[in-house]
Amino acid sequence: MAFLELHCYSEALLHQVAMNVLLPQQHPWQKPLEGPRRTLYLLHGLGDDHTGWQRLTSLERYVEEQNIAVIMPSTMRGFWTDMADGGPRYWTFVSEELPALMESLLGIRPNRETTFAAGLSMGGYGALKLGFRCPERFRAVAALSAAPISRRMAKAQLKETDNEVIATMIRRVFGGELSPENDIFQLAEACREPRPDVYMAVGADDYLCPLNRELYRHIERQGYRVIWRETPGQAHTWKFWDLCLPKVIEWIMGFERTGARQA
Repeated sequence: MAFLELHCYSEALLHQVAMNVLLPQQHPWQKPLEGPRRTLYLLHGLGDDHTGWQRLTSLERYVEEQNIAVIMPSTMRGFWTDMADGGPRYWTFVSEELPALMESLLGIRPNRETTFAAGLSMGGYGALKLGFRCPERFRAVAALSAAPISRRMAKAQLKETDNEVIATMIRRVFGGELSPENDIFQLAEACREPRPDVYMAVGADDYLCPLNRELYRHIERQGYRVIWRETPGQAHTWKFWDLCLPKVIEWIMGFERTGARQA
């Protein structure tokens, strides 16, 4: 794989942004890279940035012999959302500007059948949001230990938290009332055809597990093709996400133009 550390200016955010990119590279000692090149937008969680996936998992080893480009942007603690208080437009950046930058700078052209999104925690929410709001651009999305942001969850978080920093952050990002365009349950219902396939995984000991189960059942009732993986003894940790990552990569690489290999 080729590794790029990319810094460029974002018109949506009005400042320089950083991202890491992995690009497939054919080596003479490897078997030929097969099939069309996939593109995976891999999103970080609340406490991480664009370096987390490479520092804390074996991502590069998992994709070393795969024909897949992996794009890892950073949006800090913005929940992949245009801030309600008029602050940074993180949703506009990741959903509109970032794909355009990848095309203009790296020649990665948009193609729904070969484009995927995945993420952990806050990034899992972001990946689902990309799939549900932009189904014409994403063939499938994977959410690991997702933060399933909904109107009810946001209210409960504001009511229960004794951390004023978190409460202020939630109000700043989502405002006083979560809008339908940010409620992942409502987005799943409103998503138009062709809908993306969905992969969800969570540890049974994760504090977000009950909400993930609820979201999985909701998505399944809406008629999505969805894979559910709940792992006993695992919590909200990088150990679990590193276990999940090769399975997600295998799932993504199994997609063909006519369907998907179920993992």
